[in-house]
Amino acid sequence: MKRLAAHLPRVLLGLVFTAFGAAGLFHLFPEQPPPEGIAGVYVQALGGTYLMTLVKLTELVAGLLLLSNRLVAFAALLLAPVLVNIFAFHALVVGDGVALPVVLIALLGGLAWQRRSAYRPLFAPELASPSHVA
Repeated sequence: MKRLAAHLPRVLLGLVFTAFGAAGLFHLFPEQPPPEGIAGVYVQALGGTYLMTLVKLTELVAGLLLLSNRLVAFAALLLAPVLVNIFAFHALVVGDGVALPVVLIALLGGLAWQRRSAYRPLFAPELASPSHVA
């Protein structure tokens, strides 16, 4: 049971982001009407740009990395800003639908906690300045 719990965040996040990344890139779901108000303007403005393609490609790559159990800490780093933006969009712009982003953030937090040793160098104070920096 403990082994299953250890893999659950990685696999669930991998499935969600592989599915939604691929669906966004390859238009696998029927197009939904845009939300009302400013949220709709935002979605329509970004829909035709490179940015949403980049986000969906990032989701797909990170999801596949998670499912393959390769570069898991890196995949989690890729997904962190995506999830922050999904949460912020739903909480601050739409004003609804924050349950799924909160669950995904909790899963990502659990995954990051499992892999915390990989992130330790990011938070270590630098004792000496690198010689290659001018």
